Amino acid sequence: MVSGEQGEAGSSLPVVMTERDLVRREGLQDRWWAAGLWAWGAAVVWSWGVMISGARTLARVGGVWVAWWHLGVVLGLVGVACLSVAFAVTLRTAALRRAELRILPRRRRTARRVGTLVAAVVLATTLGMVWLLVGDARVTALEPASPSGCVLVVEESSGLKSGWGRVGTLSPGGVLPRWQGTYSSDDGYRPFTLGAWDLRWAEGVGTLTLIDPSEPMGPERWDVTC
Repeated sequence: MVSGEQGEAGSSLPVVMTERDLVRREGLQDRWWAAGLWAWGAAVVWSWGVMISGARTLARVGGVWVAWWHLGVVLGLVGVACLSVAFAVTLRTAALRRAELRILPRRRRTARRVGTLVAAVVLATTLGMVWLLVGDARVTALEPASPSGCVLVVEESSGLKSGWGRVGTLSPGGVLPRWQGTYSSDDGYRPFTLGAWDLRWAEGVGTLTLIDPSEPMGPERWDVTC
């Protein structure tokens, strides 16, 4: 009789963690886990949208150019942070794992782990693809600026033996460039990175000319305004 009572006492939850507390921790863990997977899902959807639309540069913040695909990385990191919190909550209740299994079935635990692993693989694959397709875009502010402080900016990309880019202007103190022209090239040629250009300003109009188009390109001259 005594041994039976001891067995019941040994299988009951410790006083320091009631069943209500365990259920609350389980709910907290589930919420953080769901938030993490939601952030990863949003990162995947956003990255695919960027790849399909071909969107690249968004704005200049300080001296750093921010691209649309960067938001996908930020969402991915938010997901990692949320899942880390969920994992930390699980570690804090590790001493009550046997009691936890009575509330959280093993099948559910396995599904959650598999779901997290699949989501991680999908996210990593998507971010790798978006980096290969649009992540190599390089933005350069050309000198000199106009007398009013307007800056001419170019965005260059390359891939699959071809190159392309955009030409635009950035007003003094502005963060969003106004794109006014495009170009294309063969063999991934980046004329502005290689310094094969000339820029002159006259009455608020900037004339940008490619002076060494070693690869077939078009066009080779732009007149841009601020």
